[in-house]
Amino acid sequence: MKEEIESTILINRQSVEQLKAAGKGLGWDPFIDEYCKGTTKMVHCEIANRGKHRAKILKMDKQVKEYGKLEESYHEESMVRMKEARKSFKEANRKIDAETKKKYDEAAKKPENMEKLRKVVFEKLNLAISETDMEPEYVPEITRAFEDTFKIAKEKGFSGIVDKIDKDIDELIKLRSDKEKNRGREHRSPLVWWKWIMIITIVGLSICALIATATGTGVLGGGFTAVLAVAVCAAGMAVAVTYFILFLIKGGC
Repeated sequence: MKEEIESTILINRQSVEQLKAAGKGLGWDPFIDEYCKGTTKMVHCEIANRGKHRAKILKMDKQVKEYGKLEESYHEESMVRMKEARKSFKEANRKIDAETKKKYDEAAKKPENMEKLRKVVFEKLNLAISETDMEPEYVPEITRAFEDTFKIAKEKGFSGIVDKIDKDIDELIKLRSDKEKNRGREHRSPLVWWKWIMIITIVGLSICALIATATGTGVLGGGFTAVLAVAVCAAGMAVAVTYFILFLIKGGC
């Protein structure tokens, strides 16, 4: 039963590597690695939970117990991974020097900069979404997550997005640990709450990585721009984020 669940669905490895590569310049690659592993375990937890409820309906007591044990096991593993991800995220952010943060903040708060970046991102994102087997009702949720994140960037800069990611990771761990709230399985829209939090976190990560790239971290020589290097980075991020979201929607149901 465990083997069947774990072979059912896996995050696209190429997408994970793309996300890790994007976060590397910020020292976020260990965080992303743990976050994606935790995501996989959460999806396995949801698959086991659905199996348990199917078995209950069919009055298959043995399977109810087996699925129940697997659900709890995957839940515990996911929390270990997510707490480690939270620790890695906080440690990495402490290592970003104040001058670098200031540079990113100033770049993000200029409306013309964010409009340039937004244009490039949505051009690539729209193409990536249109080519995946995603249910249409989820599409406005995804685009809204990006729009909300760009709004934070314009108002509070790079640091505002980082603070939001930090709070959202805490909220995710709290929500998934709360059995009384059914571990965040209630719907807030077409999406359930725990998925929405995971999506806005990964979207925030992608926008932060693009802000860093566009302000001259490694790839560019300096100054905010939306030239080829940023377009290439945005294209890769759009595909990676889209497949991450598709994994959550298809696997976590």
